[in-house]
Amino acid sequence: MAAVCVSGYDFETSKISLERHFATEGPVNEVRLVGKGSAVVNYQSTADAQRAVDGLNNHIMEGSSRYIDVRLDKGKGKGSGRGRGKGKSNGKDSSELSNVKKTGTVAMFVDQRGYGFISPD
Repeated sequence: MAAVCVSGYDFETSKISLERHFATEGPVNEVRLVGKGSAVVNYQSTADAQRAVDGLNNHIMEGSSRYIDVRLDKGKGKGSGRGRGKGKSNGKDSSELSNVKKTGTVAMFVDQRGYGFISPD
């Protein structure tokens, strides 16, 4: 099984529309929405996935007004960053952070970016 990452389509595009569009290049096993305007499409074979990249990248889907970006999924997923597992603590022992408040109220959420600011309670 092989997958392609898709981004740039209209936010209102349904999962069914994506599946129909990408099925023109080969049998689709699954479509998984991973954010606004982003999805992962799983094909039965690597050849089908490559055909989708070649045929659908920089293409406009029917009923859409934006070009889509289609690329092979390299399968790295979580943990592929360069943080070396230290996170924001910069290697400090977590017991040093025990006095940090753990509750708060969302003061502002930036929906387009998927992050927000929290005010401590």
